[in-house]
Amino acid sequence: MPLINAEKEAAQISVYEPVLITGLFQTEEYARLVFSHGLQRDKLDELVAIRMERQAVLTAPNAPMVFLLIRESALCDVPSEVRLGQCKRLLELAELPNISIQVLPACAYVFQPTGFQILTLERSADVAYIEGTGRNGQMLTDVTAVQNLTVLFNVARSEALSATESAALIRTIMEGT
Repeated sequence: MPLINAEKEAAQISVYEPVLITGLFQTEEYARLVFSHGLQRDKLDELVAIRMERQAVLTAPNAPMVFLLIRESALCDVPSEVRLGQCKRLLELAELPNISIQVLPACAYVFQPTGFQILTLERSADVAYIEGTGRNGQMLTDVTAVQNLTVLFNVARSEALSATESAALIRTIMEGT
């Protein structure tokens, strides 16, 4: 099952992101920067459009509960020309009742270098998606692998700031732009 389909079927999505703002939370400007290297203009526009369309799942009538766990460094590394808009977007999404954003502070001892998502599906077993280099991510359906990532997510989340503290940190990073 492709990630886009799994997101539409998910009752809950748990996202760990150590390097980038995850696709479901990106502004168009940030997505353009992420996709801009090595792509032809028409392909870039297509990929950005798909990324923006995917975000409709966050506000759909049956929107999943989404838990975003993001490293502080990923926020600080947002290029200055898009940081203000991207931080505003995160703060707006954090206001939605189905979205929780927590930041792993720089001092947190979590050493998972690859982003991943765990998708709790209503009609089938949970699945996971692991980021890959060159946009070559991989869906996992093995129950043990998905359970291991769930444990890893929960352990990492225990090191994160609260949602309120995270919003304050995002505001601080935004105001430092």
